[in-house]
Amino acid sequence: DPSEAFDDMRDRNDMRYLLDHQAFAGVGEAPVPRAKIDALQRRFKLSRRQMTRCLEMALLRDITSEKSAAFARFRLFVKQRIYAQNTDLLQGMDPDEKKQKVAESFAAVVDDYRRLLSLL
Repeated sequence: DPSEAFDDMRDRNDMRYLLDHQAFAGVGEAPVPRAKIDALQRRFKLSRRQMTRCLEMALLRDITSEKSAAFARFRLFVKQRIYAQNTDLLQGMDPDEKKQKVAESFAAVVDDYRRLLSLL
């Protein structure tokens, strides 16, 4: 799919640029305050969605173990975004089904981030 190839190229180029400019220095671990994300977005002139994706990739890049407290905070941070972006789709589902769908989306996001990070 050409749009997926474009998305990959944009993600790689944005991440390289942000890393070259130490955009994530001092950000720390998840959760990152919305004001910090907004400031990065304005400074680097990226859309909120794109800055959030790049920030999440940078956070994941610095996590050494999926069993760490940092990964647990990262997982909650990303799942909250996924839930907020998909409230319409999740509406009407029972709580267990919602949890399952968000968990599946989270796993897909992490896999995609790892794939992209391996290309940097």
